[in-house]
Amino acid sequence: MIKSTVETAVADTLQWPHRIVVPIAQPPVDLSDLELKLQGKITVTVIKAQSLKNMEMLGKSDPYVVAYVRVLYKEKTKVVNNNLNPVWNEIFEFDVEDKETQALVFQVLDQDVGSDKLLGVAQFPLVKLDDEETKELELPLVPALEMDNVIDKKDRGHLFIKVKYHVYSKEEQEIAMEKERQLLAAKKEAAEAGLIGGTIDVIGGAVGGAGKLVIGGAGAVGSGVGMVGSGLGKVVKNVSTSFGNRRPSRSENGVPGTPK
Repeated sequence: MIKSTVETAVADTLQWPHRIVVPIAQPPVDLSDLELKLQGKITVTVIKAQSLKNMEMLGKSDPYVVAYVRVLYKEKTKVVNNNLNPVWNEIFEFDVEDKETQALVFQVLDQDVGSDKLLGVAQFPLVKLDDEETKELELPLVPALEMDNVIDKKDRGHLFIKVKYHVYSKEEQEIAMEKERQLLAAKKEAAEAGLIGGTIDVIGGAVGGAGKLVIGGAGAVGSGVGMVGSGLGKVVKNVSTSFGNRRPSRSENGVPGTPK
């Protein structure tokens, strides 16, 4: 869980799109028009998968799908137990900042005790979608998005989806951005309170993202790093505090010593 959360936080601070606004004017000025704004939303229907690779010694895998455009905002389907040809038919919506450079990413995982196994991944560039166009797609699943160092490059099955892209009007954009600001504020409050839930909570509603542990990434670019640092720092602080609150023990000669 920690590895996934840290990787997600780092990816959000490094992956495009990002825009850093550096004010140089002396008097206070409104920089809101220069910030990166939400362009639209993509509606995704995760229909089904076929011929998934079995990761179980006994029985079959229990697959589910994690989907996202921006790494801090992930969604997760239900788990279909003991099935290599699962059907989900679940609908999700994702905000888009830069349709020309962003992509829709899917991770198909096998729910397992301890650590879930990756069955395959797929990616669809949003630039291939026209405005208000609905497409039904069959995406081949591969072991990883970066295949250079992958030894086993065998087919991992196929994922079937339906997608539609909608461009925000000015009013819709303002509503979406205000909703996102409220979400980030709620996550910040949870992080400051030192709350850490399970994997679902840590992801901000899905898997592998940042909710109560790591926050940031969408409001102002560059705040992601600071928020991530404060989130992780909060966790470390809480851990150390659990030991620091102990009453000092005494050594054999009665002189206060360090807690054992």
